[in-house]
Amino acid sequence: MGKIRQLTNQIQQAALQSQRSGNGAPPGFRYEKSKVAVEFQGSDKVKVRTIVLPETFDDKGNLKKYSTKELEDLRGKDKSAPGYESALEKLEVGQRVRIITAAVAPTKGVKTKDKDADDELSAEKSRQATLILVTAPADPSVAKGAAPPKKKK
Repeated sequence: MGKIRQLTNQIQQAALQSQRSGNGAPPGFRYEKSKVAVEFQGSDKVKVRTIVLPETFDDKGNLKKYSTKELEDLRGKDKSAPGYESALEKLEVGQRVRIITAAVAPTKGVKTKDKDADDELSAEKSRQATLILVTAPADPSVAKGAAPPKKKK
């Protein structure tokens, strides 16, 4: 019985310690967040899907809820893909997206005189986006071209 209490206390202390650290990292570790701008090539058959549905309003101006039939229609033909169908034209600056890429075989026969340029070209096109999934709507401050808020020191 005493052993059970001792183990319970150890578990509780470990849980409290992880809560105190605030970031959920185990003792001796820390998480670092960083943002990186990434450029990628879209494949010819890239699919765009969205989790964020557009808001629709009824005649009185109230927010309209989608029916199950409307939601099924918005899913499109590919029911196994996540989210709802969208298009490249509907992508906006500031949206959060998840990009799924695939390796693409280098094309043969397209050569330039500069071997370094060929290497850069093949490296650029070696991974192409096959699916773009919109996970969050556009941030208004980023979408209007305003600089993101600076952190105070």
